[in-house]
Order: sequence, then C-alpha cells, then structure tokens
Amino acid sequence: INAEYGDFRIHTMRMLLLLVLLPLTMANMYDILMPNYLPPPGCDKCASWAGKDPSIWASGKRPVDASNSCAMPAALINGTRTVEASFSGAWCYCESTGVAGTCVAPLLRPEQINLQLASPSVVVASFVTYEDTPPGSSSPLANLTSFDGTSKLVSGVSHLYQDVANKRNYTMHFVRLSEFCLLYTSPSPRDS
Repeated sequence: INAEYGDFRIHTMRMLLLLVLLPLTMANMYDILMPNYLPPPGCDKCASWAGKDPSIWASGKRPVDASNSCAMPAALINGTRTVEASFSGAWCYCESTGVAGTCVAPLLRPEQINLQLASPSVVVASFVTYEDTPPGSSSPLANLTSFDGTSKLVSGVSHLYQDVANKRNYTMHFVRLSEFCLLYTSPSPRDS
C-alpha cells in the first residue's frame, strides 16, 4: 500500500506543478513571408509593407525582405476571424485599393511538409498542395536514395479537402517511407 500511496503522491505533485507552471507558458508566433503566393482575387499587385505600421510584426519592425510579399505578420495573429489576423492564411493590402485580402496559394506546390516517426523504421512524409480541380488518380511519389546511389520510388495516398468558404481545394498527401534504419549518434559523424 505504501508504494501505491507514494506513486499517488508523485502523480499529485506533478499535476500540481503543471497547474502552477501552465499559466507561465507562452507560445509566440513568428512572422511568415510567402513571396510565392499570388495577390488576392481582383488585385493585380500587393502594396509594399514599407508604409504600414511596424507594430504588426513580431519584432516591431518590418522584415527587410518583406517588400510587397504576401505575409502573416505575427503581432496581428490573435484568434479572430479576420484577414489581418491571418485567419485564412497569408494576406496583403492591395496596391490599388488598400484593402486587405487573402492571397492565393500557388497551385501544385508542396507546402506544410512534415515528417512523422511512425516506428523505429518507418517515417511518414506528409504535405499539402492546392488545386483548381480535384487531383486525378495519380499518387504522390517519394524518391528514396541510399548512400550508394541506388534509388527507389515509393507511392502514397492523397485525400482531397474542399474549402468551400475560401473557394479552394487542397489535397493532403501521405507517403509511408520504410525499409530503412534510422540511426542516431551523438555527436553525429557529419558534425566533424
């Protein structure tokens, strides 16, 4: 019984510590520039960020390479459903009207690329692409190349999501990469 009581006390102390420290945690967003995105529909060119209030950026000043790129200025991201809060993604002010609008993602360009360790010998690569129309029957492909130069094509699966509110389709792609060994050494031999 004493061992069970000790485990309970440890668990209780951990929970209490978590409740005390949780309010002290912060997760700050960083500024994101999307230079490959296109201006919002009905807008020929995004306005320069140079004349805009610098407090919209995380650092309090405009990134030097912002130019007139579509962006997601971090200081404006506040959970509201507005263009300026980056609710629908990257945005800009239209040069001709000064109105903020959600930029258009380039078609068929992989974004949000993630690698997830599924097991000691399996990694799942996932990414998103935007399309005008649903993708055909083709599958995403990954090319695995070993140190000796041999390569292998691996196919995956895709799932379409229709974002009716923003009038766009995007496809989530997943490729299961297996039959290889993940090695970790510390320090890495490549560090020298």
